[in-house]
Amino acid sequence: MSNLSKLFAIVASAFCIFMARGTQSERKLDTNDQHTLEKYFTEMESRWAEATGPAESSLLEEILADDFLGTDTRGEPYTKAQAIARAKSRTRSPNHLDKLKIRFFGDDLVIIHGSESSVDGTKTVVWTDVWLKRNVRWQNVAAQDMLTPVAPRTN
Repeated sequence: MSNLSKLFAIVASAFCIFMARGTQSERKLDTNDQHTLEKYFTEMESRWAEATGPAESSLLEEILADDFLGTDTRGEPYTKAQAIARAKSRTRSPNHLDKLKIRFFGDDLVIIHGSESSVDGTKTVVWTDVWLKRNVRWQNVAAQDMLTPVAPRTN
């Protein structure tokens, strides 16, 4: 399955979750709430891009839902437990969050499209994260990552 097909499957799944949850939301968002949430999601995504080692595994424990399912840059699926174990065992340089596009679907579903680059400029990852509010707590329930070519730097 191509990366585009996988991304479509994640977005379609998120939409189905949104439709199935009906009217369970506790309150309607107003502009101030949405602005606050945009800041929250930007901070969480930035922390995830920059975190390494124990800080990364701690953050993943906090933000990933127990039933989280992601697809890595090689097209392999992974769970929350696998993401945390990988973060604890690997050594990697922090990334820098390049850009985000945050889309709200009702009061408790958010899809975020973004990109991040390695600090040394050798890789760029484009990703989509699906966040769902459950019991007044926001959790990342799905992620799709894709490694993209990096344009050569000019000196």
